[in-house]
Amino acid sequence: MQWAMWIAFLLVFQDLVLCQELTDTEAARLERLLIKSPENLQLRMRSVAVRQKRWKSAMWMVVHHPDHEQVFRSAARFTRALVGQVEFEEAHRLWDAAIARNGRSSQVRWNAALFFSNLDERWHLQLLEETAELDPNHPEVLRPLAHLYGAALMKEGSITAENAA
Repeated sequence: MQWAMWIAFLLVFQDLVLCQELTDTEAARLERLLIKSPENLQLRMRSVAVRQKRWKSAMWMVVHHPDHEQVFRSAARFTRALVGQVEFEEAHRLWDAAIARNGRSSQVRWNAALFFSNLDERWHLQLLEETAELDPNHPEVLRPLAHLYGAALMKEGSITAENAA
């Protein structure tokens, strides 16, 4: 029994080391393989290790470089299904602090909006609106904001897909 635990530990450790070398394409391939083989324990452990590493890296960036222009595009892949309540609350707390530290920075709000696009719809919308208010000429904020407004109108029945075209 002891040997089996050590072998399992070594496999997890190996996967933790290997996940640091995965590109975005390889990580996406890993997720597709996991969908095809959901009971594959080694794939599942590697997938968890990849997600944990990406989460920790994203949180480090929120604390140290919340205004970096390109970093948070890949963070939009985090979803509520993949992020637990503790991590979700941590992200809110860290982004709140980053926004407070950076005052009226539209870039920090835009990055936070990207980060929360699949995690918290209400806060995502609020951050998009704040970004547009701080920088009405922001090159990227108007499209997702228009999409959200249009979707809300269609949902409430004020507009139909045929009328929108």
